[in-house]
Amino acid sequence: MCNEDIDHIIGYVDSKDLLNRVLANQSMALNSGVQIRNTLIVPDTLTLSEALESFKTAGEDFAVIMNEYALVVGIITLNDVMTTLMGDLVGQGLEEQIVARDENSWLVDGGTPIDDVMRVLDIDEFPQSGNYETIGGFMMFMLRKIPKRTDSVKFSGYKFEVVDIDNYRIDQLLVTRLDNKSNVPAPKLPDAQGKEDSAA
Repeated sequence: MCNEDIDHIIGYVDSKDLLNRVLANQSMALNSGVQIRNTLIVPDTLTLSEALESFKTAGEDFAVIMNEYALVVGIITLNDVMTTLMGDLVGQGLEEQIVARDENSWLVDGGTPIDDVMRVLDIDEFPQSGNYETIGGFMMFMLRKIPKRTDSVKFSGYKFEVVDIDNYRIDQLLVTRLDNKSNVPAPKLPDAQGKEDSAA
């Protein structure tokens, strides 16, 4: 939403809010109490990695890009950033689903087999790995729920954080090496009844 022109942004209206108003037979007029949310605005000088960090911090899926003259030059979505960073995975080897951002962090496709993650990150074993096949499955197993963005698990000296969800499926993870592996507590593992138990 803009005030007079596109360069004076007020905010945005979530489609879910509009749908709820339709279902409740409420007015769709923007001056009738429709919630206007703050828009994430980023400079056009950000790198893709910096844009990804902005999305994580703000918890938003899209952003408006402004140049040095405070003029809107476009929009960018989280999916745009992830697609560009990950590249086209069709026809590529499974290990190419793991892309190093730097020496201590990786972007990992949620469908990456656990064996590939173990090999790239030098992890000897994942807990109770007979219950899942992919890194996305590992996250769901450990969290014991349908994951959402920013959910995370710490394991074997790494933090596994959900950064993108596609129709309840974990699309992308950000894996970060922790400073001191010896200080990472053992994860609480679910037992056969679904209760959490210590890995120690």
